[in-house]
Amino acid sequence: MSSYPSHTLRAAVFDLDGVISRTRDTHFHAWKKMFDSFLQQEHPSIKIEDSNRKPFTQQDYDKYVDGVPRYTGVEKFIESRGVKLPHGSPQDKPWDCKSDDITVCSLGNQKDEMFQQVLEEKGVVLFDSTVRAIKHLVEMGVPVGVASSSKNCKPVLKKGGIEDLFVDVVDGVDIEQDHMKGKPDPDMFLLCLKKISKGTIEPAQCMLVEDAQMGVQAGHQGGFGFVVGVDRGGNRDALMKGGAHAVFKDFQEIP
Repeated sequence: MSSYPSHTLRAAVFDLDGVISRTRDTHFHAWKKMFDSFLQQEHPSIKIEDSNRKPFTQQDYDKYVDGVPRYTGVEKFIESRGVKLPHGSPQDKPWDCKSDDITVCSLGNQKDEMFQQVLEEKGVVLFDSTVRAIKHLVEMGVPVGVASSSKNCKPVLKKGGIEDLFVDVVDGVDIEQDHMKGKPDPDMFLLCLKKISKGTIEPAQCMLVEDAQMGVQAGHQGGFGFVVGVDRGGNRDALMKGGAHAVFKDFQEIP
């Protein structure tokens, strides 16, 4: 971690998907399966133009759903395809492709059910170099936290066997309960910093690690002292444009 001015580093906040765990692809495939099924079916009460039925893509994932609360991601994407649905309730049953009772929440809950199935079947794969970097920070006495828009954050950390490395976690459940905005708003990261430092450390003294452009934008807006972008998919320019102070493909690159 010598690339960071160590005398000013007093805390660190990490994103989860694509930074600590390899669950970003799992999220993408769950979103794609759900959205493609929704778009290709005929719904008596919903009109979808043929031009808007094209499959969900990686670009759609990056633009509309990556790093934002689940139901917000549903709303943003379907609106991009000219569709508006009632919001519904988080308690709505996951959407069944045979059902015409469709809400934003039922679509989001169906995506989560698909994600949970894959997680149970395949488990959690971690980025070993990130875990080593986190352990190094912990050994230095630096409090480390995780901030993620995913409601599955804590189960993923537990399943990966690394939950004890972190002082505290802010996840999609907290975002929903506290009515916080998603990225690029910095609220979730600032709350995480406040929790892990008991309010004694300023954002300027904290490192934030993200793999999404909206995430580094949030770090920049929140005044974090060192915003690290992790380029897992050729988005270096977008991360730098978003406000990252440095971009690496992997923590192995940090001397």
